[in-house]
Order: sequence, then structure tokens, then C-alpha cells
Amino acid sequence: FCASYRDYLSAMNQISVREEAGVQIVHELTDKKAVLVPDPTMLLTNEEWSELIEHSGEVAVKEDQKYILVYVLRDLDEIKMAKIDQFAKANQYRVVRLMGDYYDETHVMYTPIEFLSAIKNAEMVFSDSFHCGVFSIIFKTPFVIFDRTDGEMGSRLTTLLKTFQLEDNL
Repeated sequence: FCASYRDYLSAMNQISVREEAGVQIVHELTDKKAVLVPDPTMLLTNEEWSELIEHSGEVAVKEDQKYILVYVLRDLDEIKMAKIDQFAKANQYRVVRLMGDYYDETHVMYTPIEFLSAIKNAEMVFSDSFHCGVFSIIFKTPFVIFDRTDGEMGSRLTTLLKTFQLEDNL
């Protein structure tokens, strides 16, 4: 398995990756130096993403009540969810739970533009999603990132937070 990756990577002239762990993996497999680059979603500015939302006319949360957005791809343990609910209640925020890899009747489903709108207009975002973290940074929305319960994507999230000196958001 690793031999195939080694062969394919060795045949490439240039390699770019989105996380520090990827740089290390490429080096270990091939002795090549991969370049750490930003995720493509970070190539547009806050203003450009906001313009896309405005021109679409799509709004995720149509009510005037302030809300927090909870978007987890993997299950969130009961203790963390209880703390989020407590935070929402103390601040009189509505909790909007966006569907991740599982669904129940309390979750909503959004289009990609509604997803952006929900992050941009939230008072706070709680997530284990890399891209939810990216857009929280772009829109300057306060956020907390959780480690995923399955352990996947940890290096991407760590690299993202480290790049913007936001490690305390984990």
C-alpha cells in the first residue's frame, strides 16, 4: 500500500499539501519536500464570500433571534452538548444544529450558500469540521473546534488553528 503511494508521489514534480502532517508524510515516503499551502476556500476574502451570499439571496436562519451554530460531522458527546446548551441558554441564543454524518429531527439541512450564511451570522460556532473552522475564521465568527470522536482530520484542524494562532479554540 505505502509502496504505491511512494511510487506515485515520487513521480510528481511538485507536491503541495494542506497540513503539516502531510509535509512529513511526503518526506518520509519520498525524501521530497512538499509545500504547505492554504485550503482553496481561503483564497477568497471575507468580502468576496459575503458578496456571494448576498447575491444568492439565500439566508440560513431567517428569524431575528440570535443563534449559535452546532455542526459536527461525528457524534458529539452528551457532556459537550450539555455545555453548549447551557451556554446558549445563559446568552438567550437559539441552538441551530446542522446535519453532519448523522441526522435526527433536531438537525437542519442547508445548501452550501446557506451553510456559509449560517456561519457568517452566528453568534458562535461549535464544530469538528475543518471547513466550518475556515469559514468561521474568514467571517470572524467566534468558534470552538472539537477533536473528532473518530480521530480523523486532527492534523488538518491543528494546522489550521496553529496557522492563525488560534490553538485555544480547540
